[in-house]
Amino acid sequence: MARTAKQHDIPVIAIAGSTAKDCAVVHEHGIDAAYSVVLGATDLPTALKEAAFNVEMTSRNIAAAMAMNFSK
Repeated sequence: MARTAKQHDIPVIAIAGSTAKDCAVVHEHGIDAAYSVVLGATDLPTALKEAAFNVEMTSRNIAAAMAMNFSK
């Protein structure tokens, strides 16, 4: 999907449960930015319990950053 979006000059943002130190490799596959929804060290049950809230907060933060850029 990311490669297809790139063919149409559409930016791609990935939202993941967590990202690794070497997550920059995703850029080679057409993803422009990757964000983790897990805010710190946690166990799996807690991460799953808080997933919906964390996805919402991460999405809001991404949207706010995009809005700041578009308002220039």
